[in-house]
Amino acid sequence: MTGEVKREEFFATPIWSRQINDQALNEELERAMYALRDEDPLGVAKSNNMGWQSRDELQNRPEFKPILDVVLESSETIREDMNIPVENRFRIATAWCGINPTGAFNMTHTHPNTTISGVYYVRAPKNGGNIQFVDARSAHLMTKQGFADPDKPLTWEAVTMTPETGKLFMFPAWLPHNVKPNLARQDRLVISFNLIPSNLWSDA
Repeated sequence: MTGEVKREEFFATPIWSRQINDQALNEELERAMYALRDEDPLGVAKSNNMGWQSRDELQNRPEFKPILDVVLESSETIREDMNIPVENRFRIATAWCGINPTGAFNMTHTHPNTTISGVYYVRAPKNGGNIQFVDARSAHLMTKQGFADPDKPLTWEAVTMTPETGKLFMFPAWLPHNVKPNLARQDRLVISFNLIPSNLWSDA
């Protein structure tokens, strides 16, 4: 007898998320971020357009330790999903923050030489700019699919997520992503980070 068609899915692209409801923490982070911008008004220019971005050294600043501790605690789920030994728990490789006024956006980019990347929304005003993840399989973009069913993720070439204050997203560092323009009157405030397993850590 002829069997049924069987579908197996490989090369999955996970995106982990968590809601952190801590208004006091966010208020402390806001103050720390604006103080850091006052300290270094030029910041750095990477994927950010029109927004201010700090240097990637927040992991060395005590005022950001509370949220980075939450990140590490949250990353235990990822470690278990990837079957990484407990002695090789994730560490914060780099962390930075962004203050994004009206019109600010981030171009599509990835995070080389790391394992997991993520972003925490200290403040996410309505219409403050969605985050979009793009299919990393470049060959897939050359196929003649011709449609994308909103109810069938198998057909998608990108997925857009609407953040809210206190939202944490984590994803493979190789996954291309961008942030749409902030159309709100308030700044969009984010803290971003890269994680690597401890066995890949180097102080050099």
